[in-house]
Formats: sequence, C-alpha cells, structure tokens
Amino acid sequence: MCKLLKIMLISGGLLSGLVACANNSSPTTPDKSTVDAPASIDDSSIQSKLSAKYSNSDNFPNSNIYVDVFNRTALLTGQVKDQAQKDFAENIARGYPGVVKIYDYVDVRLPSSFSARSKDSMITAQLKTQLFGEPGVPSGGVKVVTTNAVVYMLGVVNQDQAESATRIAASVGGVDKVVTLFEYLN
Repeated sequence: MCKLLKIMLISGGLLSGLVACANNSSPTTPDKSTVDAPASIDDSSIQSKLSAKYSNSDNFPNSNIYVDVFNRTALLTGQVKDQAQKDFAENIARGYPGVVKIYDYVDVRLPSSFSARSKDSMITAQLKTQLFGEPGVPSGGVKVVTTNAVVYMLGVVNQDQAESATRIAASVGGVDKVVTLFEYLN
C-alpha cells in the first residue's frame, strides 16, 4: 500500500511533465549576455514561465513542447510539426533569463498519444520510487523525464551516483533507452 501511495503521489506531479522522444542530444549554451538573470530565479520559476511561453503561443499549433529545468539547465522535449518550429522553440529557451544550458530533444513528428504519455508517466513514477529508496543516489538530486520510453536524467552527481541511477533506470520495465545529462562533481 505504501509503495502504491508513493507511485500515486509521484505520478500526480508528473502529469504536467509528460514528454515525447527526440533526436538532438548535444547541449547548446545560450548567449552569455542573456544569462545575467538575478539569482532569485529558480528552476521551477524558469520551468513554469518558459512552459507558458510555448503553450500560450500561436507559433506552435499541433505541437507538444515540454520544459524541465534542473540547476538552470533546460531540457526541451516533445513534438513539433517542422524543423522551423523546433529551431524557434530552442531559440526561445536560449534567450530566456536564467537558462545556462539547453538540451533540445524536441522531435519533428506528430504529437504522441495519450496512451504513450501515460506509459511514460508510469515509467517515471516507478523509476523515481526506486531512486528514492536507493542509498547511493541523493534524494532529489536526480530529475527524471520519460518520453516514448526514453528516460532522460538530469542532476548534479558524482560518478558512482550516476552509475547507480543509470543502472536502476535501465532495469525499469518498459524503458528502451537511458540518456544521462548529468553534471559531475569531482
């Protein structure tokens, strides 16, 4: 019962972060002149405001663009109808105050189905539950996003923590691939 409650609590917070798979895995760094945002801008503020820019824009019809932010690193995932939309989405994130690094995994394709997004949510919930109980991984130190059975992990960890988190992610049922986007401690 306790495990089911944890899964339900975690998955409830994930509904706003459902994502889909993409191809580009190299990070981009914003123009340094736009990264002088005050230190009070935190990850959740950046994430919610940047997400609103995509969802409230008429520039992305028939698209799903999701934003996840960890340590001012923005992970863009979802689907857009063409390369011009993909480039425009990345440019918006690049110019956003407080964002210091961008990983663009937005895919040019039709939006994913509700069923696929639901399955991704369950994978993320299961993985977060397993990571929470893992003594070698700092609680809250790893952000998990799943898109079309591809797990993306962001965080600031040491090499051993990264290996533990990656091993656990790869063992979760339904995961096709694990993409680690960690910053490593010395």
